Amino acid sequence: MTGFTNSDGSALVGGQKPSGQGQALQVDASGNLLVNVAVGGGGSGSTVNIADATTPANKLAIDAAGKIGLNNFPAEQAINLNQINGTAFAVNNPLFIEDQIRAWIVNGQSFSATTGKLTAAGAINAGFSIFNPAASGKTVLIYSLKYVLGNNSFNTLNLTTTDPLFGSALTVTNNKAGTATSSIASATYTNSNVASSGTLNDTTGSASNTLTQIFFNGDVLVLPAGNGAAFYLNISGANSWACTAEWIEF
Repeated sequence: MTGFTNSDGSALVGGQKPSGQGQALQVDASGNLLVNVAVGGGGSGSTVNIADATTPANKLAIDAAGKIGLNNFPAEQAINLNQINGTAFAVNNPLFIEDQIRAWIVNGQSFSATTGKLTAAGAINAGFSIFNPAASGKTVLIYSLKYVLGNNSFNTLNLTTTDPLFGSALTVTNNKAGTATSSIASATYTNSNVASSGTLNDTTGSASNTLTQIFFNGDVLVLPAGNGAAFYLNISGANSWACTAEWIEF
């Protein structure tokens, strides 16, 4: 449209206020949208209503350069991309999403431990434990726990507040090859019969010689310091078995 301009000479889209100021969007001489409200908009910053024209809390502050900054939001509409639930995002306050777990793995905070293939001499209740020591200063998040067993079975996952310290130590590896970061977790297993202890968290069944994943649909198990998880496998006779866990420490 020709012949419609604001008092500063910029082209006008829409009508004008009685004062001669543009009521709608302004474009410059090249036809580009003006985003700097200091030009033709008062020169010292302004506000843009994001809900209505009468409530101060519903106005979004624009600085003199025409920029919307995080600190320009009114208190009632504060947006802080570094926070959730009032607590700053940090290593100890992450946002639990799948890509966050991948980011932890890349950062060298993911660990795994496996029994390898074992063979029980007879019917036993075998044990596999990941325990977060009370003085660790970290949280353990188990995101994978899988096993295979040479007989049909019902097995239990228990939460523990005392490290069962099964007879054999698991070898823990960092899932980022070559990193020097070590795990703080106590990881043990036993190929001998033990009594189950702790609070029952889950029961799982599986067919003979079938790899079974305990966590589904993004399930995780979060273990604060002084807490652990013990997985008990019901082995009916002289059968082979293996168990592997993967977890994050943050």
